[in-house]
Amino acid sequence: QLEFGCDTPWLGTVRTYIANGELPAEKWAARKIKTQGPRYVLMHREIYKWRFSGPLMTSIEGNKARKIMEEVHNESCGNHYGGRSLAIKIK
Repeated sequence: QLEFGCDTPWLGTVRTYIANGELPAEKWAARKIKTQGPRYVLMHREIYKWRFSGPLMTSIEGNKARKIMEEVHNESCGNHYGGRSLAIKIK
């Protein structure tokens, strides 16, 4: 089975930064989290992506994300979408 971006755990790092202000030791990873951190909010122990002009979006990873991506990409919506239009379909 191929590994995709949804298979890489990333929520833990963002959650730790938002809750405790802790950053990864690696310089570029810390910089990335500092840049992306303000886009997320922690509510009731769940991470949501904050959007200025819309509702909070649920953040998922792992098998749950893979299942959603496979369903949208292969089954119900067809399989010839580009990355941006596929992301819009998932919203």
